[in-house]
Amino acid sequence: MSYGWGVYLSSEEDDKESHALTSINRQIKTFLSKILNINKENRIDNEVSETLIIRHLKNYISQHPYTDCLVINIFNAGDAIAFSNALIDLETNDLHKQLRYEIRLFKGDNSIIDQGEGLKNLLNPEFNVSEEAEAFSQPSSNRLFPKLRFSINSIREFLITPSDFSSHLSFVISPFPSKTELFKPTRKEVSFFLNGLIVSPAIEVTENGGEIQWNKFIYPNKFESDQVNKSVSIFESIQIFVAGALASKYTEAIPATSLLLREADKVLINNIHDYSDWVVTFDRNLGPEVYDLPGQDGEIPFLLDYIPGEEITGVSSYLTTRPTSEIVGLLGPHFKAYDIPIDNEGDNGMLKMLLEDLRAVSSSLVMQLNSGKNKAFEVVGAAFTKRVLEKKGF
Repeated sequence: MSYGWGVYLSSEEDDKESHALTSINRQIKTFLSKILNINKENRIDNEVSETLIIRHLKNYISQHPYTDCLVINIFNAGDAIAFSNALIDLETNDLHKQLRYEIRLFKGDNSIIDQGEGLKNLLNPEFNVSEEAEAFSQPSSNRLFPKLRFSINSIREFLITPSDFSSHLSFVISPFPSKTELFKPTRKEVSFFLNGLIVSPAIEVTENGGEIQWNKFIYPNKFESDQVNKSVSIFESIQIFVAGALASKYTEAIPATSLLLREADKVLINNIHDYSDWVVTFDRNLGPEVYDLPGQDGEIPFLLDYIPGEEITGVSSYLTTRPTSEIVGLLGPHFKAYDIPIDNEGDNGMLKMLLEDLRAVSSSLVMQLNSGKNKAFEVVGAAFTKRVLEKKGF
């Protein structure tokens, strides 16, 4: 919740559709922070990164300069303080001062906090202490088009009529519940590094039919030094004890954090992508495998810009989108510059084939095309290299 304050919450899995894309534990953390009188400046949100929010917003605005009103959907926003701070940061740039924002918050049936507190305070002049923040509380020249307009909606409404909530960007925060269970690793992993000073969880992904499960655990790997092995063995003994207590008997399995993505969950993801240009997902347990899959039957799934959790909170970010005409238009000019034949018959078959080549190397390359001329040259070269190696049988 803040430095020096943590809270342990039970991980309960709820299969009800009305509770999909929500997290009651996220609300509990905000609720307890208020009870303990922890100011919003001192709160730590380990499920969303304000820096990454700003980064994605700026990237979208730079690639869509014609946008004058940014429409944003936020699922499981909580108090939305990170998003209000991101809007204030954008206002510091003169190029963004003319932007207007329409933000829709989506909440589940069980709501124990005041949703969107940060955005409400942004509209209240009494809470604004900077010139940039005051821009949102001042009346606009045309009252029909305010600087900021936000609404609180039910996720059930989105599930029934998603077409009513089309947006430029959608932010999805910890959409699927995780749980702690016993898991037996299928291979040896490495979790301890630098003589045991650094510990990084290992991840195994299993697929069963249409379901994908991520298991995150700490594997007690051995070192050459006996002293280091003693400390690792102590941790291993603790794991054996906890696993035995959970299983009520001796077991070779170890405790792991598991996240299961079912077919119904994929349908929810599809709905969000169908009605948003870009979708940003923040999740500590979800892996990129669900997005970074080969195309089937000529259809290319979501494009991906994956930012792993490199900071202390471990928040990961996934930027995804449908392969719409927007992406085709992004790729086309760069390949045309090298006299590459491109289909103009409407199906863009050549571009789709090249897009698959790029995704086979790294899906994030597609989003880097507009970074600069040199970067675009590198991306095109990577696609050709993959095609040449494939032709030679590698």
